[in-house]
Amino acid sequence: MLISAGSGPTPEFSPASCCAPWKMEPAPPAPAPISQPLNISPNEFIRRYRLSKELTLDLCEELRPLLKEPVRSTDLDLETKVLTTLSLYAVGSYQRPIGDIGAHSLAQQTVSSVVAQITACLNTPQMRRKYIVFPSTLEERNETRTLWTCDSGYPLRKYMMTPITNAAEDSPESHYTNIHVRARNVVERTLGVLKTRFRCISGHRVLNSPEVAGSIINACAILHNICNTANLPILDLGPLPRYHNRRLQQAATEPLLEDAVVIDETERSNPQLRLGTAIRNRLVRRLWEGR
Repeated sequence: MLISAGSGPTPEFSPASCCAPWKMEPAPPAPAPISQPLNISPNEFIRRYRLSKELTLDLCEELRPLLKEPVRSTDLDLETKVLTTLSLYAVGSYQRPIGDIGAHSLAQQTVSSVVAQITACLNTPQMRRKYIVFPSTLEERNETRTLWTCDSGYPLRKYMMTPITNAAEDSPESHYTNIHVRARNVVERTLGVLKTRFRCISGHRVLNSPEVAGSIINACAILHNICNTANLPILDLGPLPRYHNRRLQQAATEPLLEDAVVIDETERSNPQLRLGTAIRNRLVRRLWEGR
């Protein structure tokens, strides 16, 4: 017998009326397909996801063999995962409603899982070999003679050249340092373009562990090279964080960063420093003779 909470006749008992409150809720609808984001204007699409529509679809097809197909009807499809990841890379924040790409919302935990999956796919050896090229063999390294240019906050090594502090004007050391500063300025500006396109790697962002940060930077570099190969322009997305603007301005106008920590090492007790100094001295002479 059922007891009515209010006045009036007591409803008749029936199996249907007894079980009605315990009926299972219908399954939530499947995520909206990719067609909705593709309906926005080309410039707005690039502003949100940094890649064009065509490049995004090509990327989805390239990543498809690397990711498991959805099993349940409520699983996110690959296109939604890629767009969600691109959106996070673009803005570098969970606070923006990243999940609105398909007229539905994604929880932050879901976004984190999706970004981890796509980032792992972008970091597979085949993707890195295809879109990021470094000299890998001994012959290629000898041919390119790659040296890293760093400020005085780094130690001098055979592969890492630092400027020469307090070099006399019009000296071989001063000539080398001026060239070093110009080269480093190119590097800083290149990083600035990368950070403009993908704000998640700007200086003030926190990308969890160093391993996660490295994977995301690799993924953004791959996407950046994809965009550059397609001659995709970078839209005006507003100013970079103040931290990066300060670094870029210093690199363009100062031979050394004022706040750099100069490494204090003694050549006598450090064989790596001795070798780095010898290589830098040879480079100084070669640049001076070839001026």
